[in-house]
Amino acid sequence: MPIFDTHAHYDADRFDSDRDALLSAMPGVGVGLVLDPGCDLPSSRAVAELAERYPHVYAAVGIHPENCGDFRPEDLDAIQRVYENGVLQVTGIYSHLCVADTDEEEHVDFSRRQAETFKSVVESLQARGVELGTVHLLSSYAAVNYPEYAYDYARLGILMFGVKSSPADYLREDLQPMPVMTLKARITSVREIGPGETVSYGRIFRAERPTKVASVSIGYADGIPRCLSGGKLRAIVRGQYAQGIGRICMDQLMLDVTGIEDVRVGDEVVFIGRQGDCVIYAEELAENAGTITNELFSRLGARVEGRCFRQEA
Repeated sequence: MPIFDTHAHYDADRFDSDRDALLSAMPGVGVGLVLDPGCDLPSSRAVAELAERYPHVYAAVGIHPENCGDFRPEDLDAIQRVYENGVLQVTGIYSHLCVADTDEEEHVDFSRRQAETFKSVVESLQARGVELGTVHLLSSYAAVNYPEYAYDYARLGILMFGVKSSPADYLREDLQPMPVMTLKARITSVREIGPGETVSYGRIFRAERPTKVASVSIGYADGIPRCLSGGKLRAIVRGQYAQGIGRICMDQLMLDVTGIEDVRVGDEVVFIGRQGDCVIYAEELAENAGTITNELFSRLGARVEGRCFRQEA
């Protein structure tokens, strides 16, 4: 089952009202256009403009998650008209299973109804002679939990990072994802403060003992959730866990490194990943922030330098 990453998607129904903003924001190649089956595509002047300005636009026809009943003939007619619009080249059809990450019976039944509806639509259009292009339904969790509904592609997202969205998410197979991403920064200063002294905005941290404080060059502008202020975050420094203290700032945060020997400016600090015998999983960081790893990863800012390494076999 091949995998691919999705392009940007734009709703055709917004074109007439937001045409200028959407056109200026779109790249010239690889734009994905989500077309509702009920969209009156041939009369949309904005879509015609899009096709003229961006000849390499590809459109995917979405069967929306809430459409779990039987498709009516007029619905199939609408999709067929999209394929035969004469303006855009439609290269595929897809849907998405919105509760594929659980084994609760109610949600499993819902997902199977979604998948069977999509299967029926695909087969009906093929019976009409419609050339559908690529067909895809499964995302990360669906690819593991509903592999019987595999088509041309699977849209693997979060599992490609070797993590789950949340620790409690269900995977049907005995699959243990292997994390492939590390998030780390450097110490910029190390200072000693005495009892009663405070750290960072709002002075919410007050030392109760002599405390060694390390400032680290990463903050909420880089994607570290500010809600992890006040000790809800930990990191790894010189192979030991260090607790966050005070409020997380835009460009930096502070750690209590008391008891960790020989901490210096320039030392590497790990927020996601492994150092020595210590490990912090992305699921932990996201759960402490009250979110999922998908959001956590997508918030990592442009200032976070990305490097890829290949592990030799």
